[in-house]
Amino acid sequence: MKKRIVIVVLGAKDPEMDRIAEISQKKEGVIVVHAMKDGILVNPANAYEANEDSLVLYMKKGALMENIKQVIFVECNMPALNFIIDKRFMHADHHRPGDTGFSFGPNDFWKASSLGQVYELLNLQNPTSRDNILAAMDHCFNAAANGKCVGVSLEQVLELKFAGIAQETGNTVQDIQVYTRRVVESFGLRWVQDIYPDIFISSEIIIKDTLVYVIPDRGVGYNVKYLCAQVAAVIREIPVLIHSHLMEGDLGKFHLCGNASKELVEFFMNYWAQEIGLEKVYGNPDRGYAGAYITKKFAKDFKEYGIESMSKKLIPKN
Repeated sequence: MKKRIVIVVLGAKDPEMDRIAEISQKKEGVIVVHAMKDGILVNPANAYEANEDSLVLYMKKGALMENIKQVIFVECNMPALNFIIDKRFMHADHHRPGDTGFSFGPNDFWKASSLGQVYELLNLQNPTSRDNILAAMDHCFNAAANGKCVGVSLEQVLELKFAGIAQETGNTVQDIQVYTRRVVESFGLRWVQDIYPDIFISSEIIIKDTLVYVIPDRGVGYNVKYLCAQVAAVIREIPVLIHSHLMEGDLGKFHLCGNASKELVEFFMNYWAQEIGLEKVYGNPDRGYAGAYITKKFAKDFKEYGIESMSKKLIPKN
């Protein structure tokens, strides 16, 4: 009788996903494939819209359905299979409500993380120290950097984060450290635009009763400017609202992160984002992040009035 296999379907590439691929490939009887959208590897914008191209890839690897023991979708999904009720289809994820790891806080970072879930689903043992750090910073970066994840320190988080950004973007670790330091030093200093125009922090706004720094357009995807801005906010222990894009030509989104309190995130999600004209709000108050997508009306008002003027109308009256 032919031995049944496990297929691990990987979502958008990042350091955690790379590690999941590594440990899965070492497990006997496991086939690793990458989720695809129209023949192209998925990115964070379309990882939950993978289509039949991914299924074709399974078949090319000889994975007939009767020979499949389990299919684990890691931070991705194939909508065409949603109508199929099959206990062999599993998900390792923590990004969306309903995901296994979504509701877990910093104390449970390991079982909340996709990496920890794959370890359990594949019955793997003995995660490394690096695995623990990677899981903590991927699930709740701010908490991990602030000592709220047992066994994980700020120094360990930054070391791994800088190395990951350098590897993903083709820079040296020293370059990433220097750039991040400049961002850290730029908060609240508008004159920095004359020296480092690509680091310029455009605005300071009040959301609820909290000062939030607005970081202007960081471009597409998880690039150097976007990732270093996130790290800088954590180092400075301040909340930031970062404008970025998932793909070329879209209006983009604003992502609230850094030292964002539970109350701030809740206010952003339940009131501020919709009232200012954003849509498709997402986030998790317990993990300190939120975000929303830019509409055409918001883009028009943003260009005409600026976010400072727009946000002043939303400051609660005491």
